[in-house]
Amino acid sequence: LDRSRLVELSSGAAATAATSLVPPALWPDGAPADEEADPDAARDLLAEAGYASGAELGTITVNANGLDVGPAAEVWREELEVDIAIESMDFVDYLRLLPQRPPPIFTINWITDYPSPYALYGLLLLPDAASNYGRWTDDEFVELMEAAARTTDPAEQREAYLAVEDRVDAEAPVITWSWDASHWLVREGLNGVGTLTVGLLDFGRVSWAD
Repeated sequence: LDRSRLVELSSGAAATAATSLVPPALWPDGAPADEEADPDAARDLLAEAGYASGAELGTITVNANGLDVGPAAEVWREELEVDIAIESMDFVDYLRLLPQRPPPIFTINWITDYPSPYALYGLLLLPDAASNYGRWTDDEFVELMEAAARTTDPAEQREAYLAVEDRVDAEAPVITWSWDASHWLVREGLNGVGTLTVGLLDFGRVSWAD
């Protein structure tokens, strides 16, 4: 998926294409940059799995609660010949469905509860995490997470979380899509306005310049 183009089509200036589950502000030294789109590689993977084309997969239902999946679904149809059905439902029903019977492909968005890469990887992908709706389990991922949690040196921490990110990329339990962007118009001299990692505005940080 050419996320840079598709996110712009679906969200405009309200989001940027995500290269990681973790946004840049939470990386020890900036987020990894990897937005390569390779439809030929996707077709090769289908062939390796025994499918001449995506049409042989049957209809795949994508739940669109939370994100505009239309542009991505259209790419899957055109490039891979996959029959995609897009569904939506009330959010309360959606939350009830996910733990019991998640759709083949579904969307969620998340605001981290703590400003650390561990918070997002852990809450969404560790085996016993309540929000691991895909029920992904991977022993190597768990070991890499434990190693990252033990590090305190910034350089070592970055390398540890890059190893975590590489494992997530290789196994693809999630497809990262976009990071939301917030825009503020403020009067000159007003400092500290902005959204915290947890998605809230902290008025305790707001002040007038001297």
